[in-house]
Amino acid sequence: KNIRGGLDDTLTIDYTAPTALGSGEKMVDEFYNIYLKHFGLLANQPDKSFVDSGGAGPGWIRTTQQFKGYTVPNLNELRPANQAPVCRFYVPIVNTHFYSAEKADCDLVKRIGGLYEGDEFWITRAISTSCPTGTLAVTRLYNNRAQQVDSNHRYTTSVSTVRAMTKEGWLDEGTVMCAPL
Repeated sequence: KNIRGGLDDTLTIDYTAPTALGSGEKMVDEFYNIYLKHFGLLANQPDKSFVDSGGAGPGWIRTTQQFKGYTVPNLNELRPANQAPVCRFYVPIVNTHFYSAEKADCDLVKRIGGLYEGDEFWITRAISTSCPTGTLAVTRLYNNRAQQVDSNHRYTTSVSTVRAMTKEGWLDEGTVMCAPL
């Protein structure tokens, strides 16, 4: 914790690892590209296997950070009103992916030239900055590099990751989704 004459050093690890998957849940894995310095999310196993095998290009690794989402419902399956699909867009001009459970966000990315790749998973929508009991806040961070044509977002359930990224200049866009525990 400290040395004589030095300050106290502490490390807080606040990442909440997801519990075992329940019925209708799927794991959302975070990936990082060591060359691009970009983050991305994947929930579909074929996509994860494609990236793991190098199909998306060199440098992609799993960060080990995960959270749970819900499977995309069948046509006749009803979901609670506070759940929504998470759209996945690829934005070629800046070589990045964007995810949101908010229709207005998805519509905006489509208008600026994002290529809609489908609904990656479903999630509980955040109400203001809070999440319902039994869910975990997912925070979106933005690297604020649109001027450099290098935009990227990161999605995390870790408060210490949010603190570390904001110290590096990333913008904290707040709680944008609520993941099942």
